[in-house]
Amino acid sequence: MFLVKKTKLSRRFRSVLIFGLGNGRPKGSLKMKDDTDGLVTCFRFSDGEAVQVPKQRMRFRPSVYAIIRHGDSLLLILTPDGRYFFPGGEIELGETLKEALVREVGEETGRKIRAAQFFCYKERMILFDNQDGESDQCSHCMLLFFAAELLDPADFEQPLVGVDESVEGQPFWMSIEGLQPDQFREPAGLVFASFLYANS
Repeated sequence: MFLVKKTKLSRRFRSVLIFGLGNGRPKGSLKMKDDTDGLVTCFRFSDGEAVQVPKQRMRFRPSVYAIIRHGDSLLLILTPDGRYFFPGGEIELGETLKEALVREVGEETGRKIRAAQFFCYKERMILFDNQDGESDQCSHCMLLFFAAELLDPADFEQPLVGVDESVEGQPFWMSIEGLQPDQFREPAGLVFASFLYANS
């Protein structure tokens, strides 16, 4: 069970939660900026560069991610750019949040989960690149993060094999003690920092 304590954040992590992190990413809140020409400011997924995109090129992309803790370890995905993210992904039409979360975690890690509890959400305007390296559609992303546990604790000892690991990244159990927010692809770093204080 994940307990949320009312505790004052240190100045360092308070600034992290408010202003974001480095890694070439834009700092601050990445909210939609709509001007009179019908353009929206999106941030390119590959490098964080701000790009003006016509609103008609946008689509809504809700997704779910699991913060899976077992003892002092977190189940994470090492993405192709060498940073971590939480297992999860886009919700398919007709799926409930729970169904999407269970499916995505299973596809990326081979694990079944239970006791999913809503933790937080993040909102981003992200411009994804297509396979040719050219900027494609901009997505209004609503990322929902849930605290979860393994359905079978014995699975912790079994090898991790994700069905989609060649595309999404490779799953790993990582020690919480050795992790820093700037090792994550945003906004997972902000979520990780919040999770540390909520469960300290």
